[in-house]
Parts: sequence; C-alpha cells; structure tokens
Amino acid sequence: MSIKLLKWCAIVSFVVSMAVLLVGGHYMVSKAPPYPERFVDETGEVLFAKNELLAGQEVYQKYGLMNHGSVWGHGSQRGPDFSATTAHMIGQLMRDYYATHTNIKPFVSLTEEEQNNISAKVISEIKVNRYDPLTGTLTLTNAQRHALYIVEAYWENEFLNGDPGYGFLHATTGTLEESQSIARFFFWTAWVASTNRLGENYTYTNNWPSDKSIGNVPSSDVFIWSVGGILSLFLVLGLTIYLVHRHRLFFGEPQGERLAEKLINMPLT
Repeated sequence: MSIKLLKWCAIVSFVVSMAVLLVGGHYMVSKAPPYPERFVDETGEVLFAKNELLAGQEVYQKYGLMNHGSVWGHGSQRGPDFSATTAHMIGQLMRDYYATHTNIKPFVSLTEEEQNNISAKVISEIKVNRYDPLTGTLTLTNAQRHALYIVEAYWENEFLNGDPGYGFLHATTGTLEESQSIARFFFWTAWVASTNRLGENYTYTNNWPSDKSIGNVPSSDVFIWSVGGILSLFLVLGLTIYLVHRHRLFFGEPQGERLAEKLINMPLT
C-alpha cells in the first residue's frame, strides 16, 4: 500500500471521526439533564438556586475531586462515586423519614411488609419528575427536603473534617460555603441519576448507577449498547491488526531489538 493511499486513509478516518463526534455532541446537548433555576419545597419556599448548584460544580472542578471519586461513573474510581453515594443515601433517609412519621419507629424496626410498603412509596416518589421546564422550578417533597439537609451535613463533614478512609484531608474544600455548594451539586447529580426523564420510564443517566433500593435497574438498551460497543472495538481492532500485517503497513526494519540491546548494556545508576 502506497504512502499516498495511507495518507488519504488517515485523512478520511479523521474526518469521519470528527463528524461522528460533532453529531454525537449535538445529540448529547439536546438530551442533557436540566439545571433547574430553583429548588423549592412543597410550600414553594426556595431551598437553593441554580447559581449555588453551579458554584458547587465549580468547587468540584477547582479542587480536582474527580481525582478522589467520580460522578455518574466518570472519574478515577479512586474513591466513592459521589452521585451513587448521595442517591443511595437519599433513598435511606426518605425511608427513615416515612418510617418515623408513619410508624413512629426506625425503618429497620418495621416488619417486612411495612418495609416493603415504604420502599415502594419511596421509589415511586423518587421516580416522579417534578421539574417544570416552563418555570425552571424543581419541587422537592418533604421527604426529599429532609434528605437534602442531612446530605448537606454529611458532605460538609467529609470535606471540612476529612475522611482518611477515602483520602479526604482536613479542609479538602476551603470553606463551609464551598462544602455546602458541592453537597447541593451532588444532590442534583443524584436527582439526575434517579428521577425519570419527563415522559419516559428511565432516568437521565439511563438508570445508572444501578441501585435497586431507589428503583434503578439497568434497561435492556444499556446491555445492548455496552456489549455492542465492546464487540465493535474488538472487531475494528482485529481488522486493523489484520490489515497492518496483511499489507505490511510499517516503514523500515524493526528497531525494537537493537533498542533492547542498548538498554541491557546501559550501566546501572
């Protein structure tokens, strides 16, 4: 295969790849989860606003917390998935809220039937999307508001006092205000991951992360696209390796052996 043909193959590959990225990016933007203008409770009281949510996102970026954990599974995986941890915590707190308000005792002390009833109620409540796109208002139920306050206190303690188990140093975030902002950002990521899209039966993240306690069960599409992506990778990789060896798409003699000899003969320091 000539060098000229190889150059054209490289150019075509680049153009096609960029086209796919641009089309995919446009589609992703149109399907992106909303940033509510305000979070309110059932009485209409504003709990926090969009600027505080965005401030929390900036804190996440400012302190490089993607190096200590992840959001929606996107990160280093060195620590917790902040969205998954928060979503799971919200489910637990909502179950405890209804247990103490309905049965006047902790959730763990209830009978199996009582626990199942409350769990079903919580999952149903989490899945309902109370976001109004016309006003940009997201309404939280009383149980969700209760969970929000405790989630804020939890992350404030983690980032201000530190947690050696996760590698969080004392004052990981600089101020109480920053810790509160990032807690609200994590609350929003949990809402995105656990609440169904408007008019759909799956969440903004396609029921990811998986957590049966909040009703997040991966759909068949998740498995189809995941397995299909892996198989496509192996297919294209195998085809590329075949073409490289079939048409000897390399230049000059192999240099690896001579380089290895030089490394072996180098003096140790």
